[in-house]
Amino acid sequence: MIIGKQDLKKLVDDAERGITRAQLELARIYLDGERIKKDTKKGLYWLECAAASGSDEAHLELGELYWCGYGKILEDKHKAAQHLRIAASNGLAKAQYMLGSIFATDKDLKDLPQALCWYEAAAKNGDAEALYNAGIMRLCGEGAPKDIEKGASMIEEAAEKGCFLARQYLAHAYTTGNDGFQVDEDKAAKWKDLAEKDRQ
Repeated sequence: MIIGKQDLKKLVDDAERGITRAQLELARIYLDGERIKKDTKKGLYWLECAAASGSDEAHLELGELYWCGYGKILEDKHKAAQHLRIAASNGLAKAQYMLGSIFATDKDLKDLPQALCWYEAAAKNGDAEALYNAGIMRLCGEGAPKDIEKGASMIEEAAEKGCFLARQYLAHAYTTGNDGFQVDEDKAAKWKDLAEKDRQ
């Protein structure tokens, strides 16, 4: 839906007066180009304003934009990590998960203890996939000393919370007895059934 001139003017006025929610909304409107002609430069400007006003959502979105690059916004992994760290430090689970993934997999920024730390922070905020990833790291001794019991417990908890990857993993682990798991046909069948239902 195209935004009307009056609505846009009010939004700009509010943004210029320093209202954070208006700055964030205006940034999104300019960046997605669905309600007004796309303008990446203006979108980035207002997103930076919202971040400076203390919006964790703005820091998260800046982190995502700088991580992948978007339009005229050049990829800048270090700037992305800075913005994500601010949002993550303020408890935003998605930012915590992203930092965990970055520090776990990026060849330039790889830092497994940091990855585990942020995955576990996201897990405490209810992210089941982060809990699964942290469990795998604990199980394999990545980022912390190997702890099979703790890792397995975290994976089980993630599966109970609905994480498809955890359910798929447990179905295999209880079938094969890999990674310190005891073969258990009943548990294997349970997790396989739940994982298959998740696919549907």
